[in-house]
Amino acid sequence: MSTNEPPERATSRREDHEIAVDMIVIQLGHAKGEDAAWSLSTALHSIDLRHAKRSSPALSGDEHDRVILALERAHQTARRDLLASYPRRNITIGITAVATMVHYWYDRSGWGDEVADARDLARCFRNDMHNICLIELVRERALRRRHVKPPADLFCADAA
Repeated sequence: MSTNEPPERATSRREDHEIAVDMIVIQLGHAKGEDAAWSLSTALHSIDLRHAKRSSPALSGDEHDRVILALERAHQTARRDLLASYPRRNITIGITAVATMVHYWYDRSGWGDEVADARDLARCFRNDMHNICLIELVRERALRRRHVKPPADLFCADAA
């Protein structure tokens, strides 16, 4: 925060930050059932936006703990609720990468390549979640048309 910034702007930025953290925790809490992929994709996008901006306030200790706890819970429900064909190992890799980003958001003392790797792995996971959502939309439209067979599962390990 700039020392030339008016106090009301600083308060507004902090309030915006707190709301964003609350929304991330809520989205991660919704990452279950058929909404798991969409909620994860949305929460991961928000984390990426906040973590990447140096101008964003760092997480407080309490905020860090809340987001990490929400991530741990989302990890368990994602392993249970995401497409059976989506590799469980990829869920763990993705959630671990996001947790690294959250730790960096809390303590921004230069981690270098470790954070860059985590950001890229988290982005791959976020893209997978987004792709699952898109596949589901295509399936729903195909089912509504009824004359088109729904596409095969793109994340099936047997598909090559």
